[in-house]
Amino acid sequence: MKKLHTHKLIYTCSGVGIFALTLLATAFISHSFTPPVNSDAASRSTDINLNVSSIMSLAVVNSEDATVSELAMEVTPEAGGVFTSAGAIIKASTNNGSGYQLTLSDKDGNAALINTDTTVTTDNTIPAITTPWAVTLADFPSDTWGYNFNDEKDPFETTELVYSAVPASGFASLIDTNAPSSNTYPFTVAAKISPATRAGTYQGTIVFTLTANTPSSL
Repeated sequence: MKKLHTHKLIYTCSGVGIFALTLLATAFISHSFTPPVNSDAASRSTDINLNVSSIMSLAVVNSEDATVSELAMEVTPEAGGVFTSAGAIIKASTNNGSGYQLTLSDKDGNAALINTDTTVTTDNTIPAITTPWAVTLADFPSDTWGYNFNDEKDPFETTELVYSAVPASGFASLIDTNAPSSNTYPFTVAAKISPATRAGTYQGTIVFTLTANTPSSL
């Protein structure tokens, strides 16, 4: 009986030891994986602001990207008229969300090219073409001049460029965009000259204007 009692006592003591060891291991694991509480912690937020400036850029250049200040034409007249032309590239750019409008006007309100010899007071102009609609080369009136923008073609003869007159007053709307963009547009001036035009240098000045569109109210 005494031996049995001793065995029971040993068993009971072993159970208590295992329980104590389990509690100790649990406490250690819990302490190892529970982040410490820092009562002094604080947080702050910071906004990031990037201001993008608006840009409007307009240039008249040649094929080598050099600024063009003059479009020079030269012609030796013949009966029936001889066609001549000169070209440039219009570069327009904006990051305006509503895009831009590009217009063309005459600087002095006189669309004619005027003889630079001020002693010549008669027969001293080459007027802009006077037809109400753009014309092809075949229909280009003699002793007049006009322009072509962005290689605009005759809708009925799709390979034929059409030429228009610079308005004597107001402006001609060349292109209207509705989003930020950077574009290049071919631009050509042309004239058809017969012996009826007096010899000399004829000059005029055109103005390209790039205007930011305002946001639509719709």
